[in-house]
Amino acid sequence: MNGSRAAKVVGSTLTLVAVGLLTACSSVPPPTPEETAKYRLGAVQGKCEELVKDRLKSPGSARFSGENTTGDADHGWTTIGGVDSQNSFGALMRMDFRCTATYDAPTDMIDVTVASVDQRN
Repeated sequence: MNGSRAAKVVGSTLTLVAVGLLTACSSVPPPTPEETAKYRLGAVQGKCEELVKDRLKSPGSARFSGENTTGDADHGWTTIGGVDSQNSFGALMRMDFRCTATYDAPTDMIDVTVASVDQRN
């Protein structure tokens, strides 16, 4: 039984090495500027949702709607939208949120912050 377990590990290792060599040998073109912009926009929106969830009493109940992210790497991004989530008593609350994001080119990092999460009237 021990021998078959070792064979599986060696087989997996050889498979990973083979996949790595094939990947290294393939020529994948770099993303276009449009693809990069779309990726960054999605990253901003995804991180904004994550940060908004961190502020909710019941993040698992969060349902986002009406999200809109505008901007670009040169001028920063703004994400606005709504989120429905349960409060401490289990009642569903509707809130509006706003996040801002900036891009640091030297580090290729995007910094996202929550500007506001306010209950709708």
